[in-house]
Amino acid sequence: MLDDKGLKILTYADLLTEMESKSKELFGENINLSSYTPLGILLRIFSWFLAIIWQVVENVYHSSFIKDSEGIQLDRHGRNRAITRNPASESTVFLTITGAPYYTIPIGSYFETEDEIRFMTIYELTLDQVGAGTVEAVSAERGAENNVLANTIVVISEPVEELYSVTNEREAAGGSNQESDVSYRERLIQGNIAQNNAILDAIYSRVRNVNGVVSVKIKNNNTMDIVDGVPPKSLNVIVVGGNDAEVGQAIYSSVAAGVGTSGEITYTATAADGNTHEIHFSKAISTLVYFKVSVTVTEEFPADGVGMIKDNIISYIGGNSSDGTNYTGLDLSEELIYTRLFHNVYSIPGVENTTELLAGVNQENMTAGNISPGLNSVLTTSDAAIEVNVTYA
Repeated sequence: MLDDKGLKILTYADLLTEMESKSKELFGENINLSSYTPLGILLRIFSWFLAIIWQVVENVYHSSFIKDSEGIQLDRHGRNRAITRNPASESTVFLTITGAPYYTIPIGSYFETEDEIRFMTIYELTLDQVGAGTVEAVSAERGAENNVLANTIVVISEPVEELYSVTNEREAAGGSNQESDVSYRERLIQGNIAQNNAILDAIYSRVRNVNGVVSVKIKNNNTMDIVDGVPPKSLNVIVVGGNDAEVGQAIYSSVAAGVGTSGEITYTATAADGNTHEIHFSKAISTLVYFKVSVTVTEEFPADGVGMIKDNIISYIGGNSSDGTNYTGLDLSEELIYTRLFHNVYSIPGVENTTELLAGVNQENMTAGNISPGLNSVLTTSDAAIEVNVTYA
């Protein structure tokens, strides 16, 4: 029913109760409405189909609200605000290659990790006189799993005598799965907040909408002194993920004239009058956190309970869950609070006791304590980084 308190749908049980009540009113209190009688069977069939209609009514009602919309309804809210769902994207990385001096590596050459995550060079490279060079490459597939760590792209997919070695000195970035409802809804809400004239909100919203960006932090220095490395009357935008050129353009498109930018990455933007302007910003480092969880469980523990524990931890820390949902999790420089992990474990039915719960950025040195990320760093985790051991009581 729809009233001043909102919509309350009728369930199968509610509908059946009302139909039985009406039947008794029409045919008498002694009418037999058991499930094996003709009338009882008809009432249950009608109740079942009407319950489906009520569910459709509920979905239509909630689709008018951003916070309650899902799927295509959420996409339509975004189109009304000119904010579209981010599709899956490739990861980009710079490869350092050694080989025979002056050897030319053709465009489209493949290099990969030991786990067979492949990257393709996007332009031709001729090695210098000592046989070294750097070339940009993109992942052959789309998805967040292509954001590999530094020094992991070490395999030459098509070996030739003139090539000796390859590596990536920095992690690959920019790869993302198709944006989940959770992340997309958060961006739409932030977009509404940034509709005012506040510079920081506008910059945050514009940069956050860049495909592949999962977190943004802005350091604003309004003083005439250098504060935390940020020059006077300047701001430093710190970004996790995303393509550097797209991030730089987003900052240029939203920052006010006369406001300086700082950071180790430089993007040159071209204004409408043809003049060029340098935009500076910083890229945060993603730090992978490892977990080891040992639990004692009862028979109520679900068949996919291990995966549920992992997904709960991922939703708190940040990363991609088993169903592909990307969770932002902890913000830039936000500390991992160790005691909060217990809720993620005990919220699973059947978990009776947690005998071991360790976390650390080094798999060989995990502890039972908080973890603080480094400067301009964000903590993240993954399904493979979480070990769950189950013992039945």
